[in-house]
Amino acid sequence: MRFCMIAIFSFVLFYPQIGHAQIQTLSVTTEGIASTTEGAVNKALVSAIEQVNGVEIASKAANSLSQISMSSGSKIQAINSKSYLSEVKKKTNGVVQDFRVLERKRHHVRRNMVVGKVIVNIAKFKVSKQVKRKRMTVLPFRIGKNIRNKRTGNKFQSSFTNELENYLTQTRRFAMLDRKFLREQNMELNFLRSKGIKTEEIARIGNRIGVDYLIVGEVVKAYTAKKTTTMKATGQQIVSRSAGGKIVFRIIDVAATQIKFGSAKSINIESGSIQRPAVLLATKIGKLILNAIYPIRVVSIDGNTLTLGQGGTTIKKGRTYALIKYGKQIRDPYTQESLGRAEIRVGKVRIETVQSKFSTAKIIKLKKIIFSDINTLDYIVRPISEARKNSSISNKKTIKQIEKEANSTLKSLEKKSKDDW
Repeated sequence: MRFCMIAIFSFVLFYPQIGHAQIQTLSVTTEGIASTTEGAVNKALVSAIEQVNGVEIASKAANSLSQISMSSGSKIQAINSKSYLSEVKKKTNGVVQDFRVLERKRHHVRRNMVVGKVIVNIAKFKVSKQVKRKRMTVLPFRIGKNIRNKRTGNKFQSSFTNELENYLTQTRRFAMLDRKFLREQNMELNFLRSKGIKTEEIARIGNRIGVDYLIVGEVVKAYTAKKTTTMKATGQQIVSRSAGGKIVFRIIDVAATQIKFGSAKSINIESGSIQRPAVLLATKIGKLILNAIYPIRVVSIDGNTLTLGQGGTTIKKGRTYALIKYGKQIRDPYTQESLGRAEIRVGKVRIETVQSKFSTAKIIKLKKIIFSDINTLDYIVRPISEARKNSSISNKKTIKQIEKEANSTLKSLEKKSKDDW
């Protein structure tokens, strides 16, 4: 049972990269020095493998190549033969795809040594283009000391970090790297080092990459509450439940150890489960991170329809966004550091369609501006705060109610005044 679980985890972790990765062939020209032509060529092959795939694979290939013995001597014709190439490919398990000896000469100082120059085609594991994006990882958040129920805190933390990781992955803007299942990953990598595995497969080992940014934080609050209200008239008891939490987080530049972004967010909802507010808060913070680093750009315009450079599950049909035009660069007067560009709100748009990589929006409100420079990517859209929108609606209702009550009071007073007269 344990083996099955490990196999499943390994598949989930490695499949996304394998689906987009492939073995490519690189051509390298190198030289080797040895007492024989055969030895010089083999050292040149090892040097080529090391340049492309690293020391570990080159070391294994060197041991294998040393086992090749030539019955026909070590002449260039014999080394360039198909039979010798076949033996080299077999011993390196396909890492050396092909090679040819370009030159053989005596060393200019050590006359008893041979210099062999070869051109080699080496198999290399090509990683996904996605790793060229900003690389991030979400580390498990710390549980605050003030949280009494550690079990509730752990549930909130686990649901929050998992959902935040999923959200940032789905944005397709970041290369999200896993740090939670390192034990299972190491088991798979150790398997690749074992006997019977193609040497070219070991190239995967040398492609582990580090992150640019760490997302770390602390769960300051995590709670579930139950409130019982007794109706005076009937004596009936009504139970209401709530759950919520508060997160403090930071985005840290690993190389510079600089805090690039930080904030604190809290949530409280009517729910008996601690997982639901954690998921909602993760989505909220995910949007905050995404829009801080990669605001949604307008990539083209056709009449009153905009094409936006973001889609997937992070964009919802029917949602409204503020249309923003970038202004001049703003700099700190003391440090002269760039603080970003001025943002001028010029309108409002509503999402019409959502695709996996892009979406379209319709302009529903617009100031008098010219879109002639739209291709310079000077326009973005930002979410309009739902809380702000809801509060404004609530205020409008309140004002209407007050006006209605005031009119009713005036009419009542007028009627009473007539009766008095």
